[in-house]
Amino acid sequence: MLCVKMKVFKLATFIVLFTSLFAGCNNDDIEGFIGTRDYLIGTWSQTHAKGHLVDDGIRINYDTRFDEGVLTMTFYENGTGRVRISHPNLIMRGLGTFTWTFESGIITIVGDYDTIHGRVRRLTSSSLVLDADLQQREQHERMTLIKR
Repeated sequence: MLCVKMKVFKLATFIVLFTSLFAGCNNDDIEGFIGTRDYLIGTWSQTHAKGHLVDDGIRINYDTRFDEGVLTMTFYENGTGRVRISHPNLIMRGLGTFTWTFESGIITIVGDYDTIHGRVRRLTSSSLVLDADLQQREQHERMTLIKR
């Protein structure tokens, strides 16, 4: 009798484990998911920036939320891109075009004014979180963007 109960228990366990393999989940919902280069292609709108910069030896911390469309970055398939800011109070040099690469979870963006090296924390078909270091100045920023 014990042998039959063990066989039934093993069979039930196998069925539960086997069916859970097919349940799966959408990669867009997995925190920390890092997609491929193709996920970057398109236009992204920055929604949040948290970090610090050093200006004249003074460290300035910031934590800013943006309305959708204030700062957008477009990544083209050919490795070029475009940045656009549409807010009268945001003045930034180096807007316009850039080149970019994405390898092993690292994005490198080379623009006219600055080079950004960013470690991707999350990349799905609709969201991007990246820890960015700006090379030409002392600035580190966690950028959160959504795909438009």
